[in-house]
Amino acid sequence: MKYMDIDDDFDIDEDMEELVSAEDFLNYFEIPFDQTTVNVFRLHILQRYHDYLSQAELSDDQG
Repeated sequence: MKYMDIDDDFDIDEDMEELVSAEDFLNYFEIPFDQTTVNVFRLHILQRYHDYLSQAELSDDQG
């Protein structure tokens, strides 16, 4: 798994396609997490990521 590095050239769309779990997203964005908490709130975390990505796509399309 590739981790986000501001200095690297990367294609965010390609990177997002590889992220399939809540842990993948958290690790990619270098967000510390407690595995027990992720296990309990996994669906909520993934839904929130989906919502954020959808909003970002909408603002890209409008801008």
